[in-house]
Amino acid sequence: MEYLSHSASFHCWLNNAPSKPGIKQLGFGPVGSPEFEDALTYGSDDIVTGELGLKTRWLDGDVTFNVAAFYSDFDTPQIGISNPGALTANGPQLRIYGLEIESLYKVNPNVSLFFSGNYTEAEYTKGMSVFAISGAPADYEDLAKGNRPPNVPKVSFSAGADLNYPLGVGDIELMGQVAFQYIGERETFPQNFPSGRLGSLEMLNLRLGLETERWSLTAYMNNVLNDLELQATTIPTSSATLVNGVLDGGLSSAFINRPRTTGLTFTVRY
Repeated sequence: MEYLSHSASFHCWLNNAPSKPGIKQLGFGPVGSPEFEDALTYGSDDIVTGELGLKTRWLDGDVTFNVAAFYSDFDTPQIGISNPGALTANGPQLRIYGLEIESLYKVNPNVSLFFSGNYTEAEYTKGMSVFAISGAPADYEDLAKGNRPPNVPKVSFSAGADLNYPLGVGDIELMGQVAFQYIGERETFPQNFPSGRLGSLEMLNLRLGLETERWSLTAYMNNVLNDLELQATTIPTSSATLVNGVLDGGLSSAFINRPRTTGLTFTVRY
């Protein structure tokens, strides 16, 4: 082993800026009323976070392996809701913790392999009622304890290989990359509406080209597998209904990722 270090950090932040336009709780009164003015603001939040990790190099520097564990505790985090416009509210306590890995292996001067990944546990440790839900008990919490926060996959990783090979003609090099990326299921809303859940995404990207100090010519194909998944959705939160114990709402808009894309790029550096 050539190199080994460790790092640890602990931070505490208080986002205590003045209240900003948004929404605090359900209910708009008449324009100009105290209820209306109160609904246009949201409060501060604070975060306690820490990280502990190792950074290592092995085999005379040919292998790099870094690993870190992380933890964050949010109090009254600011969350996004839709009524149907995009609004902001203060949510219940949120806890996020997990493990991240980053690695690189230089097979030889021309080929290297890489891998990075994250495992994340994230949940609201308390529930709250953001909107009154038709047909639900008076004490029903639409943002339930145990819900996952939006856009936080449990598992994500990327892996691949890089190539740089001198052709022996001037300074021209053959360069290429094969990269695979996986992003697990994510939630769109803190209420975890099933209709708004984003499916896992598997992306394979390829690049191959020629490169010098002055120019590069690269052919590429992105999303080779043509995996198409929802990337964002909009569900008016206040129109959600409770059916057979499941809270859900109809989509008002949805967006998917770009399909398989092939192209050629030419770059000149001067």
